[in-house]
Amino acid sequence: MPPGNVSPPVISDLERWQAELRQLLEGVTIQVMRQSARQWGWTLKGTAKSEVIGQMVTYLSDTPRMAAAIQTVPEEELSVLGWLIALGSTTGSKQLQAALAEGNGIRISQKAVDAHLQSLAARCLIFTSEYFGYRIPELYRLWLPNLATPKLLYPAGDQLQQPNPLTVAGVVQMARRLLSALTAERPPATVISKQVSRQTTAKGVLFDPRRPSLVAPEILASWGLATPDEQQMARFLLEQLANGRLYLLSPQPGSLVLAPQEPAIDQWDMASMAERLRRLRRAYLATPSNEEEQRLFSWSEWDRVFTPGIDDGLTSSHYWVSSEVVVRQVQVLGMWLSNLLVGLSADTWYSVEGFCRLIYHVRRDLPAASAHMPRWSWVIQGEELDPQQLPFDRWRQSFGRLVEAWLTGPASWLLWAQVGYEAGRPVAFRRPSTPPAGEVEPAPPGSLLFMADGAIGLNNDWRVSELRRLLHLISVEVARDTRTTVLRLDAGAFRQALYAGQTLATVDEAFRAAGFPLPPETAETLQLWQSRVGRYQLYEQMTVVEFGEDVLIEELRAISRLSNAEFYQPAARCLIFPDPQIASGLIEELRRRGYTPQVLP
Repeated sequence: MPPGNVSPPVISDLERWQAELRQLLEGVTIQVMRQSARQWGWTLKGTAKSEVIGQMVTYLSDTPRMAAAIQTVPEEELSVLGWLIALGSTTGSKQLQAALAEGNGIRISQKAVDAHLQSLAARCLIFTSEYFGYRIPELYRLWLPNLATPKLLYPAGDQLQQPNPLTVAGVVQMARRLLSALTAERPPATVISKQVSRQTTAKGVLFDPRRPSLVAPEILASWGLATPDEQQMARFLLEQLANGRLYLLSPQPGSLVLAPQEPAIDQWDMASMAERLRRLRRAYLATPSNEEEQRLFSWSEWDRVFTPGIDDGLTSSHYWVSSEVVVRQVQVLGMWLSNLLVGLSADTWYSVEGFCRLIYHVRRDLPAASAHMPRWSWVIQGEELDPQQLPFDRWRQSFGRLVEAWLTGPASWLLWAQVGYEAGRPVAFRRPSTPPAGEVEPAPPGSLLFMADGAIGLNNDWRVSELRRLLHLISVEVARDTRTTVLRLDAGAFRQALYAGQTLATVDEAFRAAGFPLPPETAETLQLWQSRVGRYQLYEQMTVVEFGEDVLIEELRAISRLSNAEFYQPAARCLIFPDPQIASGLIEELRRRGYTPQVLP
């Protein structure tokens, strides 16, 4: 979540964040909390720790108050806090010292950094943990400012080239295009992930970290994705769609096929463009929690880094290591880079070279996030390159290319970053405060057919995603094959749309904007249904019948007096007849059939 410019959270998020803050304050003494309150100018009452914590949570949850109060923190100290958030909780004072120098141009000693960390802890802005390093509550991101990083700025952002800029509509429609192709063809998977990913490599043996494409390149080309860049993006999105469980690998005799999960795809189609993008982002950042949720590992940033015939491969420092480990490690790197990116100010151009130089000084060994992870050396034309021993220029030509691959790949495809080019090379990037929406590619003519009996035919083209979402406002699906979906107008579906704030006018306008205006007879039907919503008729002296067991409507319908009577069934053992005159005849008939009705005044 971007600090300093996030949307207000829903109540459940706020409550969860407050609970996290409360838990962290449990590990702080009352004396420290009182000292912190004095520095902020707050008053704490009572002696019970729970009362003091409650007051601290109230103060620290007050976004306007804290946004003003945080400005009173010394600039250096605030920069240390910002870099600690951006670089991660396990960041040490040496890394913070380097980040201050490379990002802010502030040169101070490690001793001074440690003093700032102690001061931040005294203000309850950071919390120390024996096992997790420093902790900063998620709640604080609502009011903490973005980092000021003057050394990273790119001075001529308005002169950059941005070929084929991506938009939300473009990314989401490519994902829908892939889902439509999977639904129509159920193509075979070219890799069985568990067998490939569990192969091991020995220490010192060259290893190519690129992954086989989950879908054969010729199949991607047949879907209209012919260029290398299109295929890279398609492979990346296929990976995220699998992580989001929109399709699964389904065993078939002698192979695996990509099987779409239609309920999940229907939910995807009902979501807005912005929500679909958020789902893709969550899929990329998600960490599998168990063996059943393993990623496919059919794509990684390594695929954009290694070039056949130029780079030789990697070697591991461990004697035996699974080949999926290096893919996992670069996935963790992507999560770390995304957290670093959102700490920067939005809509500001930053230098790719300066960004790489910053990372070189704070996390030179990119794939190894900690000492417990396997370390890798890059072998180029027989020369083994240890990242810890490389000068910046050599590091930039090898490991630093992972940063560039992430910026021009996942960060661009998920619209976290917009990249600017000079002479075909990426030289700058910025984080858009609002991803560009773009224009949705219209559905082809003839994609939608309204029929006289209330049935609706929809061609299963990847460009009809928005039409499918609109149709769910007024109809329900009754049949589907590989080419066509059949729906039928449904009062219940339209009623739910009305309850959600839609009207016939807004629905009609949406269909017109999509290029498929509602036929007059369809609009008349919807107008009738809309006129009935919210209208009630009051009845007096109604006949209410309550049974001792569930009512069999078929049996009651057999009673001649009830064959054409109007009644309602609010519960399994209760019937309501609006006509009070039916009561006497109904009682007589029920007694004749063996019932023992009681008449209550």
